[in-house]
Amino acid sequence: MKPGTTGVVTDVPGLVSLWPYQPGKLPLSCYIKYGWQALGARRAPPFCTIKPVTRQKRWLVYFIYAPDGVLQSYHDYTLSRLAKQDINVLVVQASRKRNDISPEIQQRCDALFWKALGGYDFSAYAIALDALATHSPGADVLVMNDSIYGPFCDLTPFYKIARWDLTGFTASNGGSQKHIQSYAFILKDVTPKRMHDLEWIFSPNFVFNSAEGAVACQELWLARVASRSMSVGSFWYGIEATAGEKAMTQDPSLSKGIELLKAGFPFLKRSLHGKHDYLHLADAAIEQLQRLGHPL
Repeated sequence: MKPGTTGVVTDVPGLVSLWPYQPGKLPLSCYIKYGWQALGARRAPPFCTIKPVTRQKRWLVYFIYAPDGVLQSYHDYTLSRLAKQDINVLVVQASRKRNDISPEIQQRCDALFWKALGGYDFSAYAIALDALATHSPGADVLVMNDSIYGPFCDLTPFYKIARWDLTGFTASNGGSQKHIQSYAFILKDVTPKRMHDLEWIFSPNFVFNSAEGAVACQELWLARVASRSMSVGSFWYGIEATAGEKAMTQDPSLSKGIELLKAGFPFLKRSLHGKHDYLHLADAAIEQLQRLGHPL
């Protein structure tokens, strides 16, 4: 199948469609960065089951960070969109107290977990994927966090065209390592064996309480660790950097976010009109959100 002919993954200038990951030789600096950040590993935060997992063929995991238990308008939009799709939704909500979980959200998902603050999205992913491997073994799982708006289209075709065991929505060659970006990805056939193979990344025992630690020790290594036991690829990948293209290739979900959305990409990064407004795409992002009827 040629890139751009799937009806979902279409060509975007500056990106490679349907990219197969192959681990390459890493510079010593990657191992030094990993070792330094690994010193910051901490015990995983406590969590509890509020609404248990049932056995299903397809799941979507949505991580919500709501320290005070208050859902934002973008959370509400995402949950509303997911409710209209043929997907069973598992929510992991991080907040200060178990009682911060509102009864309303229990009615808006098929499974629900509370976890304490800390650990970033990988701690939530570990909780959800372990529960699915145990109670819904063999399911295909789309995992996403609340750093993105959407989905703005039907997600079920992405399950069908994901040709690898681990498929990222975008992949980057930034940080000296080609890697799957962790804001959204699809993991097929989630079983106890699969989670054992990925325990280095989705550990039930330790987490990182800094963004630098989570990126350096988990996100950057996810594809590499996974490739030891499964196939890995991405729907879109940033072409190798050349002069003047550093921002594009380091994070295609940001600097190519508008083009991706127009090409059928289901998400838009929230930080395009926040901490990454140096890319000068904030106005374009807001224009697209208005066009799609998303609350600002």
